[in-house]
Amino acid sequence: MSDIGRFERRLVERQAQLRPTDAIEVRGLRGFAHHGVLPQEREDGQPFVVDVRSADEFAQGHIPGAVNIPLLDLPDNQDLLPSDLDRPVLTVCARGNISLPGVLYINSLGYRDAHRITGGLTAWVEKGYQVETT
Repeated sequence: MSDIGRFERRLVERQAQLRPTDAIEVRGLRGFAHHGVLPQEREDGQPFVVDVRSADEFAQGHIPGAVNIPLLDLPDNQDLLPSDLDRPVLTVCARGNISLPGVLYINSLGYRDAHRITGGLTAWVEKGYQVETT
């Protein structure tokens, strides 16, 4: 079975287990500065933010400290995710729709505190939170 086939199967399995808390609202979140430490190595309780949009979209603006792993690249880039399965992980996309399959996949890997940001980067910007470009 291809990586995409396994990915889709895990998504379907995870959707059946989806809890209402798998989406969080932007309120209370801020930008994340990593100060030279790889995001997956941080141990300060800050969420690990995965931006599942394309590299071009990410370059145009993203949450500070977010790591860009496009949705279909997640299976090949699991090593970029934190090793601590209890670490909070947030997925974000432009409007909150594409991040759902991302959080489902991450949950299927055993992460116990993974959520998507409701409304995506659009909601983040509307709340007046910081965005950076690369």
